[in-house]
Amino acid sequence: MESKNYLNNGVFSVTLYGMELNFSKVSGLNQSVEYDSYPEGGGGIVIMPKPSSSAGTVTFEKGITSPKWAASACFSLGVKLKDITITLIKNGIPAERYSIDSGIVTAWEVGELNALGGGVLIKKFTVAHTGIRIS
Repeated sequence: MESKNYLNNGVFSVTLYGMELNFSKVSGLNQSVEYDSYPEGGGGIVIMPKPSSSAGTVTFEKGITSPKWAASACFSLGVKLKDITITLIKNGIPAERYSIDSGIVTAWEVGELNALGGGVLIKKFTVAHTGIRIS
């Protein structure tokens, strides 16, 4: 397969409550299932998924552009979020979507403050969720 057919990991958008928000990085888009296996009559093995016992987490990172964004109540600890969508875009067209119905902000972190540096100040938000749908 030619490389032009692959999606670029740097072209995406994040939508929350119908508003498009800009983030420089999103990580933790993964999901797994725990399972039980047990013998079945006749010698076969049956594998059955278990109910989820823990939440997954997604981390959003953004360069802080203004004090207003830094104090955004939308990403305060304990705030419940609904309808989060991360859309991968190829040639200006949505190619794949990751949807989170609901989550809660469990952590935030501001990057290192360094008077000798000239880098962009990054703020990270961690959101716990109960599942991601791919469409």
